[in-house]
Amino acid sequence: FQAKYVVVDNHALYLGTGNLVTSDYSSTRDFWVEDTTARDVTAATATFNADFSHDKVAPQNAGGLVWSPGSTSALVSLINSSRSTLLVENEEMDNVSIEQALTAAARRGVSVKVVMTYSSEWTSALAQLKDAGVKVSKLGASQIHIHAKVICADCTPASGTVFIGSENFSTSSLSYNRELGVLTTSSIAVRAVGHAVAADYAVGRAGS
Repeated sequence: FQAKYVVVDNHALYLGTGNLVTSDYSSTRDFWVEDTTARDVTAATATFNADFSHDKVAPQNAGGLVWSPGSTSALVSLINSSRSTLLVENEEMDNVSIEQALTAAARRGVSVKVVMTYSSEWTSALAQLKDAGVKVSKLGASQIHIHAKVICADCTPASGTVFIGSENFSTSSLSYNRELGVLTTSSIAVRAVGHAVAADYAVGRAGS
């Protein structure tokens, strides 16, 4: 269980990338989003209740919700839908399908920017992305830690599609863990994510 979400009074679903750990909030890049769409709230509640009761019930896919296990196709589809820009932040880079989609986007002319905290675990994957034309920015240990898991496709101050969720780019996260994210075109979410990722990219070190 790696999902991070809270349902309040059967009215609002808060989901995101942050763990409920006090120390994280001053030192990590994370995002939370409020979702008051009734079917999303209902679906999240039903899945929580099933998990709480240890029932083997598939999560309800409603609205823009993206559940794991099984979220790879939704994230790849979002990447494939981009026509001009992609902004990406993630803690991990260890999934062939995601990496291939990012590579294909760069090769078809999309400006792809990936921001991560440096780790030798991802050196090979990032080098391959860079060779394909992806712009990579790495933050050091003394900078804010990228714990976020977001994709911003064709995002401008007025439009775009953003994914915010708990899914890391790894096989375990996408195919085995319970994770939850959401796809939204909310201009508030798009602007907030786009601004933060661009700012993080600017202070990182370019390269693979």
